[in-house]
Amino acid sequence: MSQAHTNRVDMSAVSNKATHGSASIDSSNYGGGGSEMFNCPESVAYTEHIDYPTSTGVRHHEEQLSSTGTYQSKDVDKRNDGSEHIHRVYDNPNTDTRVERDIERRGDGSITHVHKMYRNATTGDGL
Repeated sequence: MSQAHTNRVDMSAVSNKATHGSASIDSSNYGGGGSEMFNCPESVAYTEHIDYPTSTGVRHHEEQLSSTGTYQSKDVDKRNDGSEHIHRVYDNPNTDTRVERDIERRGDGSITHVHKMYRNATTGDGL
């Protein structure tokens, strides 16, 4: 699993849980933000969305693990000045492919910096 799995925010302050069959949906509030998590115990697949305030703005976090083991995440730091930093991860253990991308965007929407790292063990490309 990716390093993002170790940097979770404790969302246990307030929790509402609903179930549908064996799947569950959990929504929480934390520090003025909120989260939703949908998981399926049979396949270990899950989808999670978290929004919470930071000292410089708001962070939006999305994370998803498919039933086949493909992991995707996106962190968007929306700053008070309108600029934002976007960090995306795609990790597919079935193809041994990992892509990480960072984008820096100004308040007017123009992109100032893009950094991309990738790895594919099959082809030998990447890091």
